[in-house]
Amino acid sequence: MKFPTTIICLLLSVCSFGQKIFPPSEIKRSLSAYEIDDQIKLDGILDELFWENREGVKSFVQVEPQQGKEAKFKTIVKIIYNDKKIFIGVQCLDSLGRKGIRVPNLRRDFDSKNQDIFGITFDPFLDQRNSQTFEINPYGAQRDLLVTDGNNENIDWNTIWNLRTKLHNWGWSAEIEIPWSSLRYPNGQKEWGVNFYRLARRTNELSVWSPVPRAFSVTRMDYAGLLKELNPPPPSTNIQTQPYSLITTKNSEENNEKLFDVSKVEFGGELKWAIGPNTVLDFTVNTDFAQAEVDRNVVNTSRFSVFFPERRQFFLENGSLFTVSNQRAIQPFFSRSIGLDASGNPIPINLGLRMTHRDINKSIGGMVIRQSGNLRNPATTFAVARYSSNFGKQNRIGGLLTAALKGGTDSLASAYNYTGSMDGFIRFNDPLSLNFTISKSETEGRGGDGYAAATRLTYNSNDIFSFLIFDYVGRDYNPEVGFLARSNYFNINPGFIYLLRPNWLPQFIRSYEPAVFFTSILSADQGLELERIWSIYPFFITFQDGSSFSFSVRPNFQRLNNNFYPLGVAIEPGEYNFTRNVVEYNSDSSNKISWKTSYSWGGFYDGNLNSFSAGLTLAPISQTFFTLSYELNRVKELGIAKKNLNRSLLTPELRLALNPRVHFQAFSQYQFDRIESESFLNKFRNWNVRFSWEFKPLSFLYLIFNNSKNDFIDPSINRNQIIGKLTYIILPPQARATN
Repeated sequence: MKFPTTIICLLLSVCSFGQKIFPPSEIKRSLSAYEIDDQIKLDGILDELFWENREGVKSFVQVEPQQGKEAKFKTIVKIIYNDKKIFIGVQCLDSLGRKGIRVPNLRRDFDSKNQDIFGITFDPFLDQRNSQTFEINPYGAQRDLLVTDGNNENIDWNTIWNLRTKLHNWGWSAEIEIPWSSLRYPNGQKEWGVNFYRLARRTNELSVWSPVPRAFSVTRMDYAGLLKELNPPPPSTNIQTQPYSLITTKNSEENNEKLFDVSKVEFGGELKWAIGPNTVLDFTVNTDFAQAEVDRNVVNTSRFSVFFPERRQFFLENGSLFTVSNQRAIQPFFSRSIGLDASGNPIPINLGLRMTHRDINKSIGGMVIRQSGNLRNPATTFAVARYSSNFGKQNRIGGLLTAALKGGTDSLASAYNYTGSMDGFIRFNDPLSLNFTISKSETEGRGGDGYAAATRLTYNSNDIFSFLIFDYVGRDYNPEVGFLARSNYFNINPGFIYLLRPNWLPQFIRSYEPAVFFTSILSADQGLELERIWSIYPFFITFQDGSSFSFSVRPNFQRLNNNFYPLGVAIEPGEYNFTRNVVEYNSDSSNKISWKTSYSWGGFYDGNLNSFSAGLTLAPISQTFFTLSYELNRVKELGIAKKNLNRSLLTPELRLALNPRVHFQAFSQYQFDRIESESFLNKFRNWNVRFSWEFKPLSFLYLIFNNSKNDFIDPSINRNQIIGKLTYIILPPQARATN
């Protein structure tokens, strides 16, 4: 095996020449909150006397592009509160006024890198580890997230809060209201950790109130300031219920004649009980995920399984608590193994119960789910238990247990699968940290006992980012409630990026970032090298407007022990050496017209593969967002049959928004194959059309249409589905939004 010892030595010695990042200030910046007796009219205009008579903060400094310098655009933040809610008043000045504002779309949980945003992040427990973060854009879209360890973001956390914004000739302003019941805080805590940040997207300037090095996220709470003179009410029991009703019509047509036509009405719902400031209990019955976005079809030419992220809200909320591995390739627990079969088709969930507890010292979680059975999948009970304990200033260690208790079928006996895992995070100093996971699986009834481990050593400074990954998965490791990209392997993966910002770079270039990555994968039982891939980036340039250009060279070695079928073409076992080249460009995504493209060419096993992808985005106004992407993979003289094959994937998507709460989305994919001189055939087509109306916070009306046709399975069958779903959240009085 050829091992990159030079890179390993370089990785372990980076501390000697990386640029020093400044430590958190011993004297914290502070802001006083003011208590009021009045109710606020939420209109985005800070014209009430209780705003005008209060001091705020306005001394923001840059994180990007010039760390530590005064922000180019002034931002003013004030905080007031009453016995029910906390209010944040914001004024974001811009020299071009409303003309300088950039907001491509109004979707919730938006991309925070391609538009103007303001954010506030709270650390009520003052543990300097975790935060509750709220972001807004100038048109009133909202994004909320939980952050652990200063960089692990759970953007799928949703809570009750409200805002209004207003555009002015000097910029924009906002009023944000957050019910105390939507926050988790200890009783009697008069000071919270807090930080404010703003992205002025026209100049791509990120500024922050309490300074943070550009190497770190602005949600690193050890760098935050203090919010003083708070007197929130004692945390109280908070119960929210969210019943739903669902009407579904399904039909399938063969040669324009219906095979079946089924309609049904269902009821179910969820209950959330905030027992105290630290503990939340969630209960779900007859769970339905019809409103979740569908998975996108992808063209996979690698030897790894494709990872499809979780999209179902019940599993997304607090999902980070149950995550123990920071590597997608090895996950002892992955919620998509519940309620979905191997093809991604839903399996009914009868009942679910989840409890989570977080405090300054520890995190505890437990989940039990009962999944129905069908002809192919036996009824199964899933159980997950999680414990994580903090120690030192920025360290933690924990464990995870999972169980899948499967009933028997006519052809299979009952089976029991368990995994036990231990994981940890250690921050040796500000730039250097370590993640690790060790896991063991046991299976009774169907075999599958084995071990897995994953480690990631990371060094992150202002001018150097490097990592060293070791992964091991035994042949018989089988986490049935988890995810594995592949089994029976040992992975060694170092990487190094040098972020250069010398004075001689032209002003329109923000950084030049040469990089080298290496991956070597060996079989765990025999020690034979299965894959070796270098990714060498002599050019990676980030421009001041956020666009980027890169060129990379990727020498490959692949050993196949069995036939491999990329794009459906059989390649026989053997050893293969080839080199691929990749060039990519992404334009400024905040523009009304933006685009991205990638082209790769070179050898591919015993043939050649040229791949081209391009995407065009049109966002003439914030309420209209259209994207069109196209991917073409062309192989020549590939495999045993020396095939020539073209595979194309076309993806149009339209999003329309009346406002941040009323959305229409239409999404489609078309996949075409052509083999040698044959004509194009429509191998795959699907449509997903969704209308959503958030008529009150976290209460939704959904209307959904799905259509699919797969010529590869049966070109004569066309499947349709129409769904109407209404969810209504019942809030405690103190959480109801201001009119």
